[in-house]
Amino acid sequence: MTQIVSGDALAMRLVLIFLVALTTSASAASYRRTSAFAQGTTEAIFRNGHDSSVNIGTWKLVSNNYEVQSTGQTGPTMGENPIGYVHFTPEQVFVVLSASDRQPGKTNEGAAPLGSLSYTGKYRVEGNTWTTDVDVAWVPEWVGTAQKRDFTIEADTLKVMTPWWTMPDRSQTRGVLTFVRSK
Repeated sequence: MTQIVSGDALAMRLVLIFLVALTTSASAASYRRTSAFAQGTTEAIFRNGHDSSVNIGTWKLVSNNYEVQSTGQTGPTMGENPIGYVHFTPEQVFVVLSASDRQPGKTNEGAAPLGSLSYTGKYRVEGNTWTTDVDVAWVPEWVGTAQKRDFTIEADTLKVMTPWWTMPDRSQTRGVLTFVRSK
């Protein structure tokens, strides 16, 4: 049976999937640290002797834009009001993003991940770059790859930049995503 899902219901399902993935893969130590974050404390993650400056916890997506290197042109990648979260535990990162104008499919096959992105895996931080060793992803091609993201944190804002890639119509382009700490 095919079920049509509204935008709000879709967002809730994405959050529920995200939370199920979080609770089933986090260790007891991760859970304790994540619970401390939820109570208002933050903790810097230490990886390979580096202070990662990435705070454990949940960050809510507020914008997902592309940037063209040669012109500086920017625009929305997933609509004006994308939905999504990134969640860091001491060992794992979980990323779930969806376009604001995503339409439900007419069949389960049609509901494939167009307009959405999700992946998870163990990660490490070196300087202002985090690298995720992807173990689960919305497309099989990402499983087993290392996804690198540059980032900055200012107060409660996390800005994430993807690597530059070549687009036929946009030359060198990258994604620029902005998250705010979820309260």
